[in-house]
Amino acid sequence: MTFLPIVHRELLVRSRQAVTWRVRWAAVGLASLLALPILLGNHPNPGVMGRQLFTMLSVLALMYCLLEGARQTADCLSGEKREGTLGLLFLTDLKGYDVVLGKLAAASLNSFYSLLSILPVLGLPVLAGGVAGAELARMASVLVVSLCLALSMGMCVSSHHREEMKSLFTTLGLLLLLVAVPPLLDGLLRWRTFTPATAWCSLASPGFAWYMASDAGYRAAPRLFWASMVVLQTISVGLLVWAAIRAQRGLREGPDPPTAPATRTRRAAPGRRAARQPLLSQNPIRWLARRQPGLRPWIWAVAGFVMLGAFAQPLFYFFRGTRAPLFGWGLFAYGPLIVHFSVRIFIAYLACRFFVEARRTGTLELLLCTPLRRADLLRGQRQALRDVLLVPLLIALLAQPIAAGVTLGLNSYSLQMAILLPGRALVLFADAAALTWFGAWAALASRRPGGAVAKTFLLVTVLPWILHTALLRTLLVMIGGPGSSWVLLFNLVPLSLFTDAAFMLWSRRRLRRLFPDCAGATS
Repeated sequence: MTFLPIVHRELLVRSRQAVTWRVRWAAVGLASLLALPILLGNHPNPGVMGRQLFTMLSVLALMYCLLEGARQTADCLSGEKREGTLGLLFLTDLKGYDVVLGKLAAASLNSFYSLLSILPVLGLPVLAGGVAGAELARMASVLVVSLCLALSMGMCVSSHHREEMKSLFTTLGLLLLLVAVPPLLDGLLRWRTFTPATAWCSLASPGFAWYMASDAGYRAAPRLFWASMVVLQTISVGLLVWAAIRAQRGLREGPDPPTAPATRTRRAAPGRRAARQPLLSQNPIRWLARRQPGLRPWIWAVAGFVMLGAFAQPLFYFFRGTRAPLFGWGLFAYGPLIVHFSVRIFIAYLACRFFVEARRTGTLELLLCTPLRRADLLRGQRQALRDVLLVPLLIALLAQPIAAGVTLGLNSYSLQMAILLPGRALVLFADAAALTWFGAWAALASRRPGGAVAKTFLLVTVLPWILHTALLRTLLVMIGGPGSSWVLLFNLVPLSLFTDAAFMLWSRRRLRRLFPDCAGATS
């Protein structure tokens, strides 16, 4: 028998697909869009320019590795369980590690190709100066290890679940905890004497490994960088081993038990149930969309994450007695970006969830047989999202300027934040509206629920952000000097609003054509 036969077969199949070639060009094209406007500008200090470009690209590459790894493997084993084909594989001589490694090879090929294609773009700052070749090699190692960690986490979580959406967001939540919690523990345990050299809990955090790969972190404690790499790789191997064990044991288990905790929650909150009762006569879809079990705790958990990210650093500075940044200015500069993407990916999930579940359970087909109009279905879903998201969106909007004022005081950066605040408010709510409309269409048109969420997030949030950033950096290079806040305010906001309006109009047009034919489609 061939050693690892599924790995051999899956690699042959994936390597011959046309999408494998297109993914490489798309990845290097998007990375070049971000890099070329900076490289082509007339900078007085090329070393500083190279450092800024390297930091920006490496942060985005790390976020890509974590998100892409979770997306690719979160439904590998759970999909086989739902379709009942996992047991057929074990009727042969295959072992658990054969199945897990085969699925891992199939899911990770395009991800690794994309990562390898952007590494040359990541190396362009080395030519500009400010970044050493050894730092580039360390950062590439961190990105590869982080991608392996995300792939292993998704595979392990997939071995415990059957539903794709539940598996995907459990994986994303665990990765987020792994990135944020270990550095916070180090800060709480040694809040007066905290330095990177004493951050032992942070060894399990990919974000800490990213910082230690830089010249500043590596010079402070080179041993911690290598220790962090070993810890992360050990976690990845352990997750794969456990996934292989669970893949074979899980065949003896039945389907997931019914959601009894949701029943207890409804019994424990009669006041909330009475408040929702009038909605049943106004718009049944609004009542049904708000009634989804387990939704509200997750929404407030995301709001708590936003507040934690905003006030963790100010509290750390206050107790430590200094305003020096924890891991340099990069952490404070890119923290809002992480919050930006985290809030929007959760909105994309909520926008897709109702129609995905309605298609899966057959509820949508029953609703279309009632006197309810198509407009009532869409309006009820939008109203339900507005009811549950309004307060968390306001919290997410106010967290960033408060943190900027507390941490840095009244300086130029805080003034820029004050200038950009009205624009950020408009963009946040416009993005939420665009995600709602596009998510409804994607949930009705996509074959896979997880594919609907990924499509909504990537097309409505990530791709426009990359294009807008490249365009605005080109404008900043052409203008030069002060005034960058005004350039961002009077260009980023109109561009974002125009893009969101285009997505909403396009989605409405597609929904008119799709809705009568989508109920009987399989997900």
